[in-house]
Order: sequence, then C-alpha cells, then structure tokens
Amino acid sequence: MIAFLKEFDIATMVAIFVLIFYMIISLAIFLYKIVNLNSFFSCEAKALNSLVKNKELSFDAYLKPCEDSKSKLQVYKNTATRKLSEGLTWLGIIATTSPFIGLFGTVVSIYITLTNLTSTNDISKIANPIGHALIATAAGIICAVLAYTFHLLVKRKIFDCMNVIDSQVKILEDE
Repeated sequence: MIAFLKEFDIATMVAIFVLIFYMIISLAIFLYKIVNLNSFFSCEAKALNSLVKNKELSFDAYLKPCEDSKSKLQVYKNTATRKLSEGLTWLGIIATTSPFIGLFGTVVSIYITLTNLTSTNDISKIANPIGHALIATAAGIICAVLAYTFHLLVKRKIFDCMNVIDSQVKILEDE
C-alpha cells in the first residue's frame, strides 16, 4: 500500500487527504444529525398525538414552554428551524467544493508530470502519473455525491420535523 502511495505526487496526495477529511466530516455530520432528528421527530410526533387527543402538549415537547403564550409560538418555531438545520450548510459546502479540490489536485499533478517530461520520455512514462492524478478527480466526485446525498436526506428529515411543529402550532393557535 505504501509503495502504491509513493507513486502519487504531492498535489494528488494533498487533494486526496483533504477529500478523505471531507468524507469523514460529512459522515460525522450526517450521523449526528440523523440520530438527533430521529429523536426529535419521535418526541414531537408523540407530542402532536397527545395534543390532538388531549388538547395538551406532553412535558418533553419542544413547544411546551409557549403552550399558554401564542405570541411565542412563531419564535419557538423559528428557533426549532434554526436548531434543526445546523450542520446542513457544511454538507452543502462539502458537496460543492469537493469536486473542485479533486480537479485542482488533478490539474496540478498533470502540470507537474508535463513539466518533468523530457524529449527522451515516451508516453508510458506519463500515463501512470496522469492516471494517478485522475484518481483525485474521482475522489472529489465520490465525496460530492456522498455529501449531497447526506444533505438531501437530512433536509428531508428536517422537513418532516418542521411539519410536525407546524401542526402543533396550528392546533395551539386555534385553541
């Protein structure tokens, strides 16, 4: 494995390591958010069910502090939206920048390969380094696809959570 990595030039290695870091960050944000969103959704769905049946929010509902104050409902709803969407921006940033990082690694690696080319070298001397350089582009695309997929999954779960909060707000406003 180390012998394989030694064949890569520094630009490709840096791009690949940055992209590996991006993938780790994306996965960490996704797992953290999806666990928290599932927990939040479960709690708020129970609270909505309680509100529909008993006309009373359960104790652990997010909107419980403003149950008696309709003027605070919008503030709590906006706070919930902000709280639930934390981390979403980073997934978007990673999804949009990772292909460029991979492409940057590829372009610099190809440049380095071509500047080291002499008149005695044949095409077989540059095919391997250019092939390695293209791995950086592939890594950037893979990272972008994962981050964008995570972004959409988290965004959908936030939408579901906010629908439950909206339903609670409507019921509480009608009381």
